[in-house]
Amino acid sequence: MPSYHLKATPGTQFSYSNLAFGLLGQGLALKEGRSFATILRERVTGPLGLSDTTLEDDPKKSARRAQGHDFYLSPIGPTSDGVLSPAGGLRSTASDLLTLLDLFINGRGPKDLVAASRLMLSIDRPGGSDITRMALGWRRTTTNGETYYWSNGSSDGSRTFMGFNPARGAGVVALADTASGEGLDDIGHHFLNPEQTVSTKIVPVPDFITLPEEVLLRGVGRYGHGTDDIVEISRGYTGLIVSAEYGEFVIRPQSSTIYASKMVPGLTIEFEEGDMSPARSFILRQGGKAYSYKRLP
Repeated sequence: MPSYHLKATPGTQFSYSNLAFGLLGQGLALKEGRSFATILRERVTGPLGLSDTTLEDDPKKSARRAQGHDFYLSPIGPTSDGVLSPAGGLRSTASDLLTLLDLFINGRGPKDLVAASRLMLSIDRPGGSDITRMALGWRRTTTNGETYYWSNGSSDGSRTFMGFNPARGAGVVALADTASGEGLDDIGHHFLNPEQTVSTKIVPVPDFITLPEEVLLRGVGRYGHGTDDIVEISRGYTGLIVSAEYGEFVIRPQSSTIYASKMVPGLTIEFEEGDMSPARSFILRQGGKAYSYKRLP
């Protein structure tokens, strides 16, 4: 949009964006005059021999596909990301992903891809925390005397973590057939850096109730905690959708004012009590901390 103005100089702040990678993929396709799937196959997956890594849903491989499940353990997928496929539409196997990690760990692959992998790791940008910065497409975490690279995500009712520690010559791919907010990430981090702990805490599954539609809609709107922390809450199919700069998740009611999420264990949102008029504020609680959000015009 010609009227849009950047909020920060590019490269100075971290902002997670599937849209950005989707746009990059579509831009490459337009420049080449071919589909992104074709470019990816010719330049990356084909030369590396990643025969099970595709953007297309191959019916011949459907019998091998793991059944995905959503945050409520209901079967889901496969779905299509449409124009955002370059950001999260790849389907793959543990074997193929380990071959890809071998490119980054040991430099096994065509010379141009080895050079590209090294260039990706040379990028250094803010990464959202004191110990994690961003390379190109990879997060770089330095803690306890170790530096390792990783990425994660949920899609099509699944959870994936992959990463590598160059100094140890170690790589890990962890896959789950259920989407989650954290999944098996702590196990992956521990493999790459044994000083990282694995959580053994069992988080109770929230008990949800059904509310009249007019009560649910009280929470719909935009809220702010300071000038840079804006949250938008909208009506979803199974509950309310919380959208923020760092992503989206669903919350469902435990009472007329308190909502929780299976997607983000331990998080609750409590709207102020009142009549059927829109809630003027809510308190977000997570990790023993509380944050107050007020409704915006």
